[in-house]
Amino acid sequence: MKLSSYLALLFMGTCSAGDLTLYVGTKSSIYTVDFSTETGAFAEAQEAHAAPTSSFLAFSKDQKHLYSTFSLTNPETNKKTGAVASYSLSGKTTLKKTSESASGGRGTCYVSLDMTGKCLLSADYGSGHLSSYLLSDDGQITKRVSTITLEGSSINPQRQKGPHAHSIYISPDNKHVYAADLGSDKVLCYALDSTTAELTPLPSASTPPGSGPRHIAIHPDGQRLFVLNELTCTVSTFARDAQTGSLKLLSTIDVLQGETKGMTCSEIRLSPDNKHLYTGNRDITFKKRDSLSHLTITDDPAVAPELKQVLSLPISIPRNFNLTPKGKWIIAGGQYSNNLLAIERNTETGTLKITDHLIEVPSPQCILIKAD
Repeated sequence: MKLSSYLALLFMGTCSAGDLTLYVGTKSSIYTVDFSTETGAFAEAQEAHAAPTSSFLAFSKDQKHLYSTFSLTNPETNKKTGAVASYSLSGKTTLKKTSESASGGRGTCYVSLDMTGKCLLSADYGSGHLSSYLLSDDGQITKRVSTITLEGSSINPQRQKGPHAHSIYISPDNKHVYAADLGSDKVLCYALDSTTAELTPLPSASTPPGSGPRHIAIHPDGQRLFVLNELTCTVSTFARDAQTGSLKLLSTIDVLQGETKGMTCSEIRLSPDNKHLYTGNRDITFKKRDSLSHLTITDDPAVAPELKQVLSLPISIPRNFNLTPKGKWIIAGGQYSNNLLAIERNTETGTLKITDHLIEVPSPQCILIKAD
């Protein structure tokens, strides 16, 4: 090959390094990282906005607005309260905070939006609260509409003395909201009025005692919910009645093999083709057993997911991960190793393979992916 041709190819490879932008939530700031889906390489992380406890993020459907967990300080008591915040995107690396609202609880850990983009939802782990907010046409938080105080406990004396709302989601038909309460082993259900953002309680469902539901993956067909149980490292599959919103437990399976003492689960994601499930598994005893599990699912809701692979990770405490839009890569964040890892994924079989692509980011806790 001629030198000129080689240099042209090298230049083209360098220019393709940023076809995706990662938005990474941490305890103190939101960062952006350019990522190449061709090579799996990261560019250096850039701080986009300093924000307290911006640990979980959500995009508006048009990706022009970003929402995050947040915290506010009461000037009279100097105590922090849970909150949510909205941001407008200006270029790749600049965010401008446009609004904020107290959540009505403490320890806001999760935010999401309904399908219309008019309703924001949040969960408060510390106090066990769920809230909904009405958004303006320009994406700002206008008011908090519903604040629900959860009740209940379960059998784990260290983790389940009271309610701990860990996540909240909208159904694909935009009718129902589902929330995971780690403290009571419940998946809570609400009807959503998308014009007002009001939540109305409906009958809840239960995971096995002591399981500690954390995050949920809802199948796009609206018929199944896959609930990741943090404390027992399991996935519970529920059938959903689209008319009433009610859930029926179908199965609960292990996502790890062998000894699970000192292990907890973090995140669950569906592949773009909806044939594969992935879970993040954290070694809280720091014995280097952090991993991702790969499970396959079928079109039949009655067939339980099947564990296919447990991939050991060279990062510590993978609190969050996400798949690129075409499913070729998984980006996992090491909360304690302070880095992101690119994992190569076979889009046909779903099998995962470790790469040497790593980038430093301080305490990553949520990863969103935006196509440029």
